[in-house]
Amino acid sequence: MKLAFWERQMGLDNCDVMIVGAGIVGLAAGLALRKHSDQTRITLIDRSPFSDGGSTRNAGFACFGSPRELLEDAKQQGEAAMRQTVERRLRGLALLTSELGAGAIGLEATGSLEVSLASDVHAHTTAAEIDWLNAFLGPITGRKATFTTPPKSSLQGIDGERVASVWHSPLEGMLQTSALMLTLEQRAAQAGLVIRRGLQVRQMRVLADGRAELDIEPAFVPPGSQFTVTPVRTLLTINGATQLLVPDADVARTPNLVLVTKPLRGPLPVCPIHAEGGYIYARPLPTGQMLVGGGRHCGKASETEVERRLLDWLGEIVPVARGAEVAMRWTGHLGIGSSRSTRIEQVAPHVFGAWRLGGMGVATGMMVGKELAHLSRK
Repeated sequence: MKLAFWERQMGLDNCDVMIVGAGIVGLAAGLALRKHSDQTRITLIDRSPFSDGGSTRNAGFACFGSPRELLEDAKQQGEAAMRQTVERRLRGLALLTSELGAGAIGLEATGSLEVSLASDVHAHTTAAEIDWLNAFLGPITGRKATFTTPPKSSLQGIDGERVASVWHSPLEGMLQTSALMLTLEQRAAQAGLVIRRGLQVRQMRVLADGRAELDIEPAFVPPGSQFTVTPVRTLLTINGATQLLVPDADVARTPNLVLVTKPLRGPLPVCPIHAEGGYIYARPLPTGQMLVGGGRHCGKASETEVERRLLDWLGEIVPVARGAEVAMRWTGHLGIGSSRSTRIEQVAPHVFGAWRLGGMGVATGMMVGKELAHLSRK
């Protein structure tokens, strides 16, 4: 399929800024750029109809990190880096809410739980560790106790007999991913941003003047329909896939399995649940189903083995989910690197990118997009 002259005039040949990746970060960057100029012609392209990295394939957690996860971050990255990461996530969630509105994205301030099973081979978070976290994070969260012993009401639907330790955070919650993305796309349309889905960048070359020359082709048709564009500025917001265009970027596209059970009878948990250092997670859905996901710490296990592990874990935590059947399954892709810190960089004089969101794109995506837009305008 060859593009017509008119099709290339619909935001491709005649754009000032091309944003490669129309997920949360890309849309946020486009909206931030629009606030500074009504005249800039901004186009977003994406290979998928739904932004198939993580923006539409996540669990819908509004979170900043479970205790075990944060303790591991402090150990591996240093206390200062962990604190900076938490602060960034909290600021990102605040921006998400203020920009889009809690009601528009289905945000529920349910709090969250970290649970450890008696059989869990991972370390159980101790009271002494919680005391340290609370003292360390208090200046950021504004609370003496960021994590507490949970109220009994939050343990609804959870088998307390099988839980070795459990901690509650009142600062987390859950949202509806579909509502978040639809709201962002509606805002983008209202702002006059052009979104072209089904187009993928095959190759990027940096020209002598510092601009990017992009070889683009439709994603779902036979080869032979490639065309080239050279925007004034290019923003890369493809997270884990960044290495395809920037080979030395420290990020890998890492798969993450998500399952949704068939509707369950009986009480379900009322908030998101973290386990095993954040590598396994679950939440209730408005349809009476449970979502459970993760498992990227399972090494070389097959997808079938990871699925079994997730379902077994869910059945231990949530009694009504024992023996649950799977109604839906999908894989999302995270941007994981050697550090938890997100990279926002100038790749070339007129090329900028953001990657390595580390599975926290819902919390930080709006902030990252805004910062990327600011960098590209300097």
